Amino acid sequence: MKKNNKHKIIAGIKKRLRIIAILSVAAFVLGKLGKIYWIFDLFSHFTWLYLIGSVVGIFVFKRIIIKVLFCAMVLSLLYISMKPMQFVQSRKDWPQNQVNLVSYNLSFDHNEKMKELIKLEAEMSDPNLVLFAIEYGSEWDDVFKLKYKNLYQCGKTDDSPFGLALYSPLKFDRCEVLYPMKGLKQYPYVRAEYQELVIYGIHPPPPINAELANIRDESLMNLAVQIGNEKSNAVVVMGDFNISPYSPVFKDFVSVARVFETKNRLIPTWSLGLINIDHILVRNLEFSEMDGSRIGWWRGSDHRPIFLNYRYY
Repeated sequence: MKKNNKHKIIAGIKKRLRIIAILSVAAFVLGKLGKIYWIFDLFSHFTWLYLIGSVVGIFVFKRIIIKVLFCAMVLSLLYISMKPMQFVQSRKDWPQNQVNLVSYNLSFDHNEKMKELIKLEAEMSDPNLVLFAIEYGSEWDDVFKLKYKNLYQCGKTDDSPFGLALYSPLKFDRCEVLYPMKGLKQYPYVRAEYQELVIYGIHPPPPINAELANIRDESLMNLAVQIGNEKSNAVVVMGDFNISPYSPVFKDFVSVARVFETKNRLIPTWSLGLINIDHILVRNLEFSEMDGSRIGWWRGSDHRPIFLNYRYY
């Protein structure tokens, strides 16, 4: 009797695991249709879950052909999850220009703002720092300007998720707050110039409904066209994109803007969804160490800071 119950339990678990594996494949396919309907795009963000589900599928199905198909699924998911890297031609001289980029969604309701600023002290004292602060409200403005008022370049202080600011000791040629959609002043972005370097700091809205998803997508594509038309070969785009690198919308953005990813896709940057939506994208990857971005840890904000030492000509 006990053996029968044990077999029933095992059979029940295997059945559920098969369902999970099949649903993983179905969700992955739906994510590829993200440009057709906004809800489908949400499925694309959880590719790491589909990878786990596909690994499970290898072990819970008996038929060889199904095992082979799930093996192919795992390999393809691993391939698209590998850190993208542009291989640059070897040069005799490395670029002499360098900026140390930090993109950080601070969270406007962060409870320990002064402690967070102390943790950023090493970065704030860097002579090559360019810090893009997201969700930059009046309390963050007060805290930062107590000590680093002279580093403030430009921004928009707003007690909402869409305040932003750019800090740097570098003497920028230009720094301005702009808007990607005419007549819509809720979702600003920053554009700055320093010598030959062009910097964009962006934070489009999250796709929590059809309207905001459309605003996000249109904002990203308007920005992509503008960034793609920049004549400089040194362009940086950083921020909380509210979109993962697996999304077809993100892939269109990267292609039109002519920029490249710099970090591992599998590492989550947003704790609530465990997905990767904070990015630093650059044109012409020239690293002193070919390891791309460094992702910090969660420390009060629900987002992780992103760091990149960017060399350019």
